Amino acid sequence: MRRFMFAIVAVGVVFAAGVSYAQETTSAEQELIRLANEMVNAILKRDVASLGRLWADDVTHGTPDGMSISKDQALGAIESGVYVATSMTHDNLKVRVYGSTAVISALNTEKSQLMGSDTSGQYLFTDTWIKRDGRWQCVATHLSEVAETTDDSQEPSPELKKLEGLVGVWAYEGEQADPPVAGLPYGGAGKYFGTLTNRFVLDGLFMEEKIEDNNPSGRTSIVTLMGYDAKAGKYTESSFISDGSSSVATATLDGRTWTSNSTMTTSEGKKVLLRSMSKYSSDWSSSTATTEVSPDNGKTWKLWYKDEGRKVKTDTDEQESGTKSGSLLGTWEQVSYKYGSMKEFSDSPKSRRRIKMITDTHSLWFDIDTSTEEIRIGAGGSYSLIGDTYTESKDFSGEGMKAYAGKKHVYTVQIESDKFIQSGALSDGLKIAEVWRRIK
Repeated sequence: MRRFMFAIVAVGVVFAAGVSYAQETTSAEQELIRLANEMVNAILKRDVASLGRLWADDVTHGTPDGMSISKDQALGAIESGVYVATSMTHDNLKVRVYGSTAVISALNTEKSQLMGSDTSGQYLFTDTWIKRDGRWQCVATHLSEVAETTDDSQEPSPELKKLEGLVGVWAYEGEQADPPVAGLPYGGAGKYFGTLTNRFVLDGLFMEEKIEDNNPSGRTSIVTLMGYDAKAGKYTESSFISDGSSSVATATLDGRTWTSNSTMTTSEGKKVLLRSMSKYSSDWSSSTATTEVSPDNGKTWKLWYKDEGRKVKTDTDEQESGTKSGSLLGTWEQVSYKYGSMKEFSDSPKSRRRIKMITDTHSLWFDIDTSTEEIRIGAGGSYSLIGDTYTESKDFSGEGMKAYAGKKHVYTVQIESDKFIQSGALSDGLKIAEVWRRIK
């Protein structure tokens, strides 16, 4: 279920000059918009000196037919007139900043020629930028051609419509081996779990996927765009990972079996071949997936990770989830509990106060001794809330809780305004139920 999804690229993935950005922007976003404008002006003017400064030395470009082009090749094509763009405009500009990594995407309309052939048209592009030594540089450009259509509706394209079963929220868990190649994301061998959210975007021409993955290296975020290349007859995927890695691939769908072949560029610039297979149930409610890595450029393959997933929320449910998850944020105090074989709830003892604090990514609980006001035991870590399933990962713990460190605990929650009930079992099987009241 932890899949790489990508979009095929073309040289000249850029913004229109004089771009306007209606939404409130951060200083980093404003700087990236300025640099994107500078890039488009440089391409239109064939200013290779400016492009050489904006593009990192290890930047990768691609073409609509799947070729990979280096920085020198791209600069040569622009300088010699092999590729010429005379105008570029865009719609649906989005800038996302993840620390020292940023992703810029939009729907680009251009007039251009490549080797004398007309390449004018619409393209969905996604550029990846990394801040190195205090300076933003573009490290990857990815582009998918948008097939011409006279249909103005927001229905997905016929090929993407085949993937409607993927729309919604999925939960998955699996196990990974030590990376067969150094520099890959997600850390070393161990178990992982996470959530995956799919939705159609850009008038149904593409599918967006967002993943929050909890793995041996910590928490990893992945953003993906998927489209369909009508000329090649294959799905195209573009994925960007919060450690600075990115990937590009093509994929096919045979019944309920999704097969993709991809090239990952690690945060250190290393190219690695991957292949993945995901099999879905007939009603699109569950899945199994495996991903392999080639350490020798396709000669041999080694299993990297495998997982199982289940759909926990439809697209309609997802629209309602923000209110549910948002209502869990804040500071809470335990008022009663039922542990193990207890048949009835007991009030929390007056000798201690148990406090739980929940942010949008982590939760923490601790006990306060009411006689000394000292903090006693506690634990916390990342969590996920999918529907009414609340999963905590104990990433750190105090005295008396060491046995639960690094383990996952799954509960069911009922949220009622300023009260929530949490029930389930700890990783050792101990059944618990707790009632919490919001501290205002």
